[in-house]
Amino acid sequence: MITLALSKGKLLDQSVEILSRAGFLLQRPLGRNLSIIIPDQSLKIIITKDLDTPLYVEHGVADLGICGRDILLERKELIVYEIAELGFGNCRVVVAGPERYKNYDQFSTIKIATKYPNIASEFFISRQIPFELIRISVITQ
Repeated sequence: MITLALSKGKLLDQSVEILSRAGFLLQRPLGRNLSIIIPDQSLKIIITKDLDTPLYVEHGVADLGICGRDILLERKELIVYEIAELGFGNCRVVVAGPERYKNYDQFSTIKIATKYPNIASEFFISRQIPFELIRISVITQ
């Protein structure tokens, strides 16, 4: 049996769709189930938080996972491999704020609130902009 970790955020519907096109009989809505077993197809699906998906794979809880590349960039310490680009879920990581801060590189130190501290740190360090990091978490449904 293959165990597949799927991120429960924005990618879940498209992940289910791509699995359905590949012949796996899995339909939305999944309800509140966090684990689904399809014995006749030798497939077990685990629904995970997006930041945790590669962690499940690294530790062998799941054989494969579907998550965004932003998660792989953020969780560089994990030893997992990007096997395929699935062609959905594209995103951009941006610096956003009020118009008065558009020249953020002119401030002595800026405060950055993010759920991607590694990506944000790399960005500001590479530009030699002093910053203070505020780590936030986002709850996905």
